[in-house]
Formats: sequence, structure tokens, C-alpha cells
Amino acid sequence: MEVKNKFRRWLDQVMTFALSLTKDFYHDEKGGIAVIAGVTLIPLLTFSSVGIELTRVSHAQTKVAYAADAAALAAARYKTEDAEENALKFFNANFDRDRFNVTLETNLEISEDKKNFILRVNGDIATYFSEVLGISSVPFEISSVIERQLGGVEVALVLDNSGSMSGSKMTSLKNASNALITKLFEGSDDLDSIALSIVPYSSSVAVDPTVSEYQSWMRDVWPFNGNNRKWAGCLEVRQVQSLRRNDSPPSASDDTKFFHYNYRKGLLFGGGFLSPNRYCPLKMMPLSNNDDDLKSHINNMVASGSTVGPFGLVWGWRMISPRWQGKWTGVEAKDYEAPDNRKAIVMMTDGENSADTNYTAYYSIVGTNGISKSVLDNEMAQICKKIKKKNIEIYTVTFKLNSDSTKKLYRNCATRPANYFDAETDADLEGMFTKIAESIKVIRIKS
Repeated sequence: MEVKNKFRRWLDQVMTFALSLTKDFYHDEKGGIAVIAGVTLIPLLTFSSVGIELTRVSHAQTKVAYAADAAALAAARYKTEDAEENALKFFNANFDRDRFNVTLETNLEISEDKKNFILRVNGDIATYFSEVLGISSVPFEISSVIERQLGGVEVALVLDNSGSMSGSKMTSLKNASNALITKLFEGSDDLDSIALSIVPYSSSVAVDPTVSEYQSWMRDVWPFNGNNRKWAGCLEVRQVQSLRRNDSPPSASDDTKFFHYNYRKGLLFGGGFLSPNRYCPLKMMPLSNNDDDLKSHINNMVASGSTVGPFGLVWGWRMISPRWQGKWTGVEAKDYEAPDNRKAIVMMTDGENSADTNYTAYYSIVGTNGISKSVLDNEMAQICKKIKKKNIEIYTVTFKLNSDSTKKLYRNCATRPANYFDAETDADLEGMFTKIAESIKVIRIKS
């Protein structure tokens, strides 16, 4: 914000006017008492008027400045094509022209690279004591300069790939996720300041089975051979409850490692062999700052399996946790306390948590008996609390969902009420993902 010299010139005019009045009375030698009264009363009235006007004008200019900052921020934060409309909308919402008896005009300038937004406000504030001061209004010019700059951001997209997401729902999810990525990258193919991870989840989550480092995290041996039975990368949950709910990486201790996901342990159903990788979703993608690679991975997602939300959420956390530095093949996550860096998780679902008698990541704990929705919901709620304690921003999205209890779970999981979105249509989903991207951005006031 910058206040120009018009106000100072106005004040000089007022002072010159007041001094001229005093000088005229001082040289008038007629009527001693009247002269004294004139010498004291008129300047007193003048300076009192000046004091009142100074206070009122200063207050009005401060309000204009705040409104200009809010308007410029709105112009920079949201869609560039709507910048002027948003600027005016936010300015009017933050400044009452009638209250301050102000006439003004706003002008928004956007640099060619669309990184700097300059909002200039010019106008006049009408004075209350125009007859005393001889000046009817005070001119002013204020500018607010916003630098559109994306600070360091690490985002894990935790996306429901369960069977109920098949068809148009999956198409909508892909479009919405790609729109979020486009918004964050702002047309650049890659940015050093931003990195995203993709975590598709359903009955389990999968790591890249070809990476030897990931294979070392397993505490059992894959029992099958042959191309159609090779491990697809899916995992079962840890046996110890506290380790299921935190971001600790694999270590020498078996408790920190994982069993291979093995659908019903390869049992026969209906006389035929079902793949041990049945309902294993697309592998997770570690943090990447390449726009095209991220979108390509999202477009490969396929819907199948159950909705095991807690397992997806905790792996989203692990993707951006500094405790996993050196574990992933992608961009290295920064420390929690790293300056000018934010961490965020965006988690969406279209259904209730479910790990029934079908095989899921919880099989080694509950077997074919399954695990109740309430137990899964509680597990997810505990993971949410732990993530938020690390100052990781959580955004949650429910999509065409009829369950009030699940909506409440996701609403409570979000960092704040404004971070929860309930999409009822395909168009809603894309719009909400774009809003999340806008919220994640870091916009700074330059001056």
C-alpha cells in the first residue's frame, strides 16, 4: 500500500489559510477585546476543524487501504480472467463509500507475466467544515501491490478408487484432479516450489513393486510365481495399532514393516483361481513437480474394491512426511519446520468406509470376519488428529454421498469448516478442487 502526497499538499493549504486569518486579525487595531477574541477564536475554530478533519480523513484512508489490499489479494488469488470483477466485489464489501462521503475510482493493472497485481484507488473525501477551512474535499491516491507467488507446497491427493467410483464418477475425479494440478502449476510444466503426490486407495494402497527399496519393507515372502501372479505392490496394515496411525517409516523392526496384500491368501472361489492382487488399486506416485507426469498418473486410475479410508489417509501423510526422507523415489519432502513451505492433504470419497468379509488391507488382523465401519471411522478420526498436530492442512471432499455420518467424519477431519466440501454433481467436484488449489496458494502483499 502506498499513500501519495496529495493529503500533505491539502494540509499545507489548510495551514496557510489558518495563518492568513490570524495575520489579518493581528494587524487589526480596532476594538481591543474584539481583536483579541478574533485572534484567539477564529484560529481555535480553524485548528479544531483541522483536527477533526485530520482524524476523519486518516480513518477513511486507512479503510480504503485495507479494502484495496483485500481487493488486490482477491484479484491475485482467483482466476485471472475474473480479476477485475473480483477486485471490485471485494473492495465494495470492505469499504462503505456512503458512510465516509467519498467519491473514488479503482483501476487494476496486471503485469504481463500475471505475477503482479496493482490496484490504484483515486478519489476525494468531502470535508465537513468546508466553510471554515475554505476547502471542500481532500484528494487521495492509494495503491496496493500484490505479488502472486507460490511458496513451497507439498500436496498429497488421496483419491477414492473404490468400485463405486466407476463410470462417470471416475471421469469426474480425473477431470477435477487435473484441474487442481493445472491451477497450482499455472501453465508451467514444472515448478521447483511445488510437489504433488497421488495416493489412489480402495481395498488397499500400492507401492511400485519394481522398486527394490519398497520390497525391503515387507515382513513376509511373496508366495507366487509367474507373470499373472507377480506382486502388484499392495500392502496390508501394520499389526500394532499405534503404528497403523502414525508416519513412522519402515525400520529393522518387523512391527514397522508390512505383509504383502494377498487376496484371500490365494484361496479358490467357485472352482477358479482369483488373482492375489484382486482389488489392488493403481500404485501411489511419490512427490513429483512435473505437471504432465502427475496428470498421466491420474488418468491411469481404475475403480475397484472397497473403501478403506484410514489406510489411504495415513499413506497420504507418509508421502509428505519428513520422516520418510530417503525412502521414496520422488521429490524429497521437506522438514515440518522448513521456512516458507506448506504441507497439505486433499482427501475425497464417494462412500462409507468399508472392510467387510471381502479381502482388504486389514485381513491379517480381522480375517474373513471383516471390520466394522465404526472401527474404521474411529481409526481415520485418530489419524486426522495426528496429522493436524503436525500443522498439515487437511482438505476433505465427499462426492455424491448420502451418508450423514461419513459427511460428519470428513467435515471433522478437515482443518477448518471451510476446508470441507460436499460435491453433489460432477461440475461441483471440479469447481471445488479448483477452489482448494486457490486456497493452497500463497499470495503475498508486496507493498
